[in-house]
Amino acid sequence: MTFFMGGQQPGELEAGVVAALFSVSFSVASGGLITLLLTAWIDSRYPALRAYRSGSPVEEESHSLSPDPL
Repeated sequence: MTFFMGGQQPGELEAGVVAALFSVSFSVASGGLITLLLTAWIDSRYPALRAYRSGSPVEEESHSLSPDPL
């Protein structure tokens, strides 16, 4: 939801602030490092993303169309 609400502006603001406080090189390097760390964290937290294969059939639970018995 953040992407749709803010687009790239929050990331650009962060990169600009870091570049102003430190340097452009530090901003680029720290942004890349943070990206790699967050990717590793997401990978470890959500293993189903690694197992996902585009075009693979989706396994769905069978759901009955009749209502639950009382």
